[in-house]
Amino acid sequence: MTFDDGPTPDTTSKVLDILKARGVKATFFVLGSSVIKWPVIFRRIVEEGHEVGVHGYDHNATQLRTQIRRCEEIMAQYGIRPRLYRPPYGRVRIGDFLFLSLSEYTTMLWSFDVLDSMLYERKRENKTPDYSGIMAGDVVLMHDDNPVCPGDLPMILESAEHRGLKFVTAGSLVGRR
Repeated sequence: MTFDDGPTPDTTSKVLDILKARGVKATFFVLGSSVIKWPVIFRRIVEEGHEVGVHGYDHNATQLRTQIRRCEEIMAQYGIRPRLYRPPYGRVRIGDFLFLSLSEYTTMLWSFDVLDSMLYERKRENKTPDYSGIMAGDVVLMHDDNPVCPGDLPMILESAEHRGLKFVTAGSLVGRR
């Protein structure tokens, strides 16, 4: 279970409450600029045992090296050395893979997009979503910067748990944690 684009005060807090109540650990791909704005929420993510990765400083797909380094400096203040990276929009230039590899980052995409941001942005029809397609080993993508996310999260967790699936951090899937 992964979350992009946070932290934000309202929705990330609700997501954390839901995850805590169900005993689920997740991976939060955070924006450095949001960590600066809402350090208490970021600290809560870390203190509750969730994994954090870099999603960029400001969700800008350019200047990857600068974006990563700024995030590393911010996260170092919390004793964190991130090793996971999720590119904004799921796009990364071929040349940047070398930098990421030499910097010991694992680039994580996703295999199941819940489309919560699409619904929030009204780019998806508002109908009951089908989460039965989530399979063992899937990297599930949600966005903790919109109110659809905490609204749909309990249904996703229930659907998976009903089928005997357990959510883990993205890093544990690739041997990073």
